[in-house]
Amino acid sequence: MKTRHLSAGILACALTLTLTACGLSGADVTTYIQGELDCTYKGQYSQEYLDLVDGMTEEDAQQQYEDNAEAEAQRLLSYLEVVLPTDAVNERATQLVKDIYAKAKYTVGDGNKLQGGDFAVEVTLSPIELFHLIPDETYGQVWTQVCENNGTTPDLAETLGEEEYQALDEQYANQMMDQVEEVLPQATYGQEQSVMLQLKLEGDYYSLVSSGWQTLDDMVIDYTGDYL
Repeated sequence: MKTRHLSAGILACALTLTLTACGLSGADVTTYIQGELDCTYKGQYSQEYLDLVDGMTEEDAQQQYEDNAEAEAQRLLSYLEVVLPTDAVNERATQLVKDIYAKAKYTVGDGNKLQGGDFAVEVTLSPIELFHLIPDETYGQVWTQVCENNGTTPDLAETLGEEEYQALDEQYANQMMDQVEEVLPQATYGQEQSVMLQLKLEGDYYSLVSSGWQTLDDMVIDYTGDYL
């Protein structure tokens, strides 16, 4: 029977963007971090942000937004216990993530230059609280009903071939995403979290340290209610 579970190991898209070190100020760093957040979670980007990032274009920024939404969609489907998502399910999940991301709320502090030349910026994030609105038992109930509607049971479904199982899984995925869409207007925010992001100086360029960004990315959507 399907139950709530969050698979580990699904990482956010790797950040490989760099900023030219020459003349970079704390204000520039704040603009860059604000731009990264807006681009990644809202699909928005200012010309100031594009100008700061080495070789960045509007097409690159849009692709960054799409890539992150697609990666988060896999995390969402894993949480919902969707085992064999079809292309249609992946596409719907990606749009659902974008709808959730549109509620992202964060504040970027001032960029501070550290002794070794690196920069640090504190981001205050309000995690999106949504999935606690779906009762735990719903996951198993929906899967059981899908199986019954197709003349089988959860136990027998495990013995089906991949194609037959995927057909059931698609029905289950769509019903669970219906549940998420239904409660989305009721989404709230958890306790504010502070994350320190660091830009590391490497030769003539600065790059964003991935560990801090990963910590932040994991908090944007609070699947397990850790910040309620």
